[in-house]
Amino acid sequence: MKRADKCAAILTFAALFIFYKGTFHIVSTNPGDYLIHAFFIFGLLAFVEELIFRGIVYRLIEEQLGTWISIVIVAIIFSTVHLVHEEATFISTIAIALQDLILTGSFILTRRVWLCWGIHWGWNFTQDGVLGMPNSGVEQLPSWLNTEISGPTWLTGGTIGIELSVLGVLLNVIAGIIIIKIAINHGQILSPIWQQRNRDNVNV
Repeated sequence: MKRADKCAAILTFAALFIFYKGTFHIVSTNPGDYLIHAFFIFGLLAFVEELIFRGIVYRLIEEQLGTWISIVIVAIIFSTVHLVHEEATFISTIAIALQDLILTGSFILTRRVWLCWGIHWGWNFTQDGVLGMPNSGVEQLPSWLNTEISGPTWLTGGTIGIELSVLGVLLNVIAGIIIIKIAINHGQILSPIWQQRNRDNVNV
């Protein structure tokens, strides 16, 4: 939760850039209780997803295959699940897989779901609940701002949202790489089980 503000700042920066380019327009605002509703809904959804994908699936795979292989596998699973959304495409699936690095990287760094939960929560809440922008092709919840977004999909993300925008992808991937680098420096990278066994045999 405590890093949700950082992810919200990344997304807000991307939205401001789109606004600067003249493709993001605020039409009207809704009552403040819309924010409260979105805050709790997105918090719950993000917690369930992170508990499943990072807290359970990633942890189990990493114990056997190590950190690097597990990052790739979970990114594929996580992005493939988003294909169920009507607006999802092959390109959006690749974009989401790349950006999964920031979530899995956060789990690797802390070995807890709280940081990746906060990032996921902050992203979805800001994108959909505050800015009224599409969120991974999911049907939008009532948001605080009613907005109109136009322009090329590579910039705005179109009906998928900023996670399909080149800017959104770059910001998230860069942030994910930085987090992974910190995790490496903290010795949080696990080797595959066969390498661990080889080391154990050598040390015997």
